[in-house]
Amino acid sequence: MKITITPTGLTAFVLADDTIAQISGTSWPNGAGGTYKEGLNPEQERRIQVQPLFRAAYAAVFVRFNFVNTLSFTVERWFGSYDMNFNFVSLHADVCPVGGEIMMANTGVGSLVRYNPGSVLRKPRCEEYTGVYCRWKYDITLGGPWQNSP
Repeated sequence: MKITITPTGLTAFVLADDTIAQISGTSWPNGAGGTYKEGLNPEQERRIQVQPLFRAAYAAVFVRFNFVNTLSFTVERWFGSYDMNFNFVSLHADVCPVGGEIMMANTGVGSLVRYNPGSVLRKPRCEEYTGVYCRWKYDITLGGPWQNSP
């Protein structure tokens, strides 16, 4: 699985890339690979209006649509040294783009790619930091339905 976010007019920032086993280097301005671990959890919130009616036994419920789609997932990363991991963990949240187009590609058998423009990376957070290993969780508010092309 490869997941990137591309701010308008800038280069893609890698949130996850299963093809990178161990991360090296001291700075990662375009993100870093990492194994997609778990929790590809899409969620959709639907707006409704509950309206009390005069002398009615039940309120009326109206669908107001205004869907809000969210996506969360977890990525684990292994580094060549403790210092590289510490450097990554201390800087990663600050260099993550706030918004852009999400690209999600299945890197397994058969290639399936989906795009979601206008998305917002709400909450990048380190859930575990141990030695040369760290695990990050990303919460994204999507800009609408998934698309087959950018």
